[in-house]
Amino acid sequence: MPRRTVPARRAPLKEAASYAKLSVKTLRRYGAPGKITLSRNGDKLILVDLDELDRLVCPIAAAGDGR
Repeated sequence: MPRRTVPARRAPLKEAASYAKLSVKTLRRYGAPGKITLSRNGDKLILVDLDELDRLVCPIAAAGDGR
């Protein structure tokens, strides 16, 4: 029996940039060396896996935060 996987949460490049509070240019720069996977849907639409983006852009604890 094949293993079940959770489908990827994908969003267009502009929406993903807004979601991560980054610029579209920064996401393209992350995609070039392979830090995140950019996939093309059709001729122009570029999609970003939001789960990968969540793993890449993670919050850090502030000084005195106790974490």
